[in-house]
Amino acid sequence: MKKETNITQISLKSIKKGPVVWLTGVIHGDEHGGKVIIENVFKKIKRSGLIKGELYAFPLINKEGFKKDLRLIPQTKEDLNRCFPGNKKGSLGKRMAYIISKKIMKTKPSLVIDLHNDWKNSICYVVIDPIRSKELKNKVEKIAKNTGVVCVREKNLKYNYNSTLSGHFISKNIKSLTIEMGGNSKKKNIEIGTKVVFNILMDLGMVKKMKKYVNNKKLKNQIFDYFEESKISKKGGIEFLVKPGDFVKKGTKIIKIYNEKNKKQFYIFKAKESGVVLGYEDLNIIKPGMPMIAFGVSKTL
Repeated sequence: MKKETNITQISLKSIKKGPVVWLTGVIHGDEHGGKVIIENVFKKIKRSGLIKGELYAFPLINKEGFKKDLRLIPQTKEDLNRCFPGNKKGSLGKRMAYIISKKIMKTKPSLVIDLHNDWKNSICYVVIDPIRSKELKNKVEKIAKNTGVVCVREKNLKYNYNSTLSGHFISKNIKSLTIEMGGNSKKKNIEIGTKVVFNILMDLGMVKKMKKYVNNKKLKNQIFDYFEESKISKKGGIEFLVKPGDFVKKGTKIIKIYNEKNKKQFYIFKAKESGVVLGYEDLNIIKPGMPMIAFGVSKTL
């Protein structure tokens, strides 16, 4: 049982005191990018040195899920990112979450960054959980705005956000955010994710200054609201009329739904608000209730 909850931890420490930052990867076993990004970050810092502070990581949290390329914990079918704050005597997922929280809290973290892969067709973006404290909210948003990629704010969640890794640490008044990358197979997503982490570490003064990655200068100081389109009444073929990263105005045609047999169009989805396309499912056929496309929306664009 102890072996099941054994999670590999790595760290780098400077002789100079500074921020304590955590990176976590592969909490979902089918999202491999976080592991590679953490390995890249540690490899580069070992060469150049950590100027100040401490950097810790769990590169491979859901080891069994990773082996089987499954999102959930294979033994219990639990979503580990819905198991926080955890329980020392609970299910496997609850015990793992308890250990992760305990080990991170022991180091008195300044910032926790959880790394994920999004849909295959998506851009890299940063997710901010709901934050009640205005002071903490301002601090997290300041970090997010300087990552160089799109920032979105979670709203209207269908689950308890405190049950996620990032939401759990937010509830403990610790700065935390999630970095969502595109699909596992794209090398470009790994490169961007690595640059985003270095942007954060540079701003904290933990690594030497270098040219910062900026996806789009128009995005600076802009935080969007997350919105996912999934309302369809019947099964049909699907054609996306926009691409991840596109900026669209309210009313723009974004999705065409058509009859599978005769290819006749029977519905067109239009953007409900102006914003940026975050990504969409790799689908040819869509069924009622299935998520289709995600946006970062803003009424100020």
